Amino acid sequence: MADCCNQEIADKLFLSVRTVESHRRALLQKAGTKTLVGLVVQAVRERWLALT
Repeated sequence: MADCCNQEIADKLFLSVRTVESHRRALLQKAGTKTLVGLVVQAVRERWLALT
């Protein structure tokens, strides 16, 4: 999976940049993390996703 900025994600999913930003903020808040790196670390620890 490629590392994409908000604009690239919005373009690929036909969404506005604000929508992508909103979803990212909501994910961080629900997970109780402050950064995307922290979110990924928690996701791996909690086994929300698998690294292959």
